[in-house]
Amino acid sequence: MALAGALLAGWIAFVRLAPPWLVWGDGIHAVEETAATVESFLRAQGRLPTEAEVGLTEASSTFFNVVPDGGYELGFSVGFDETYRFDPRTRRWSFDEAR
Repeated sequence: MALAGALLAGWIAFVRLAPPWLVWGDGIHAVEETAATVESFLRAQGRLPTEAEVGLTEASSTFFNVVPDGGYELGFSVGFDETYRFDPRTRRWSFDEAR
């Protein structure tokens, strides 16, 4: 029982202290690919695409939302109530509680 508790505590510490690219690398890569697709579509069509036009489905771990100011946001879930969001304007990542 003590070993299970120690392993759980170690995993939680690793997830919280490790660099995000190490823990969430697959999700980061998927979002960056989607961002490139969105930007390419925007240049070619002059408008933001729909989720289907960038290849996202209900089963996708990546989310794509159009925001009221005409931009968009991308990200993925990293826990029960947190998301790791990518801001395409600043090219920066941030953790946010789910909205």
